[in-house]
Parts: sequence; structure tokens; C-alpha cells
Amino acid sequence: MIYKALSTLDNMQGNTNKVVVLCYHAIDINARFSTKYSEFEKQIEYISKTHKAISLSELVKKIQKNNLTENYFVVTFDDGYKSVMKASKFLKRNKISATLSLISNIDNAKNTQPDKFLSKEDLKKLKSDGWEFASHSSTHRVLTELNNKELETELSTSK
Repeated sequence: MIYKALSTLDNMQGNTNKVVVLCYHAIDINARFSTKYSEFEKQIEYISKTHKAISLSELVKKIQKNNLTENYFVVTFDDGYKSVMKASKFLKRNKISATLSLISNIDNAKNTQPDKFLSKEDLKKLKSDGWEFASHSSTHRVLTELNNKELETELSTSK
């Protein structure tokens, strides 16, 4: 219902081009927010019919220049699970870049299993495949549960 309302508001304001940001966490693993690889492929193929894939940095530039001339989509992954390497092959084959928001202090991260996360070699491979990297948080704490000082530390040390 909320998407219908937002779409109606966009149309009333004359915004005919849409941006979709697809946010994933993991592919084919037993984890919260994991997506089956076959479903991931179907979703990307489906949205590619009506939207053009661009990187997150390209999207930011287009928004800053008020230059959203087409329907666009962006692919993002949170956390840095090793399973995104499966998605990387498909995205590279289809000339689609993605943005990976990483937990910077994975060894001290909360609610995670460090052995399921990308290695430095994996990150180098993703970078060479055109992926972009962004900050997720330092130790993956629930930000809404932190006091102001803890929140500042969690975000400022995530680099």
C-alpha cells in the first residue's frame, strides 16, 4: 500500500522516472534475509526489463544533478557474506555493478559468524569486477538501541 501511495505522489509531482534500490544480504545460505540464487537471478532479470542498472555512486551523481532521465535500479548487499560471490558472477556476466556495505570490525561484530564473511582476496576480486564499497557499521550493533556516544563510535569507526 505504501508503494502505491508513493507512486501516486510521484506521479502528481510529475516524477515519471523511478529508482529502485535492491538490498540483499546473503545468497543461498541459512541466514536471516538470505535469498535463493534462483530468485536473485529472476529478480534482476525481471527489473532489467523496465529499469537500467547503475551503480550507487552513479545514482548519487544523477540525483545531485537532477538528471534522472530513465528508470534505474541499484543492487546493494549488506554485511559482506561470502555467499555474495555467487551473485558476483551473475552480475558481472550481465554488466551490473553492485555496492557492498561492509561491517568494518567483523572480528568483534555482534550477531555474526566471521567465517561466513568475505576474505580480503574476495574483496579484491569484487573490486576488480567493478563493485563499490560502503560503510555499514563497525560491529553490526542495533543502532536504535545505542545511546548517542555509542552510536557516534559505531558509525565513526566504521571505515
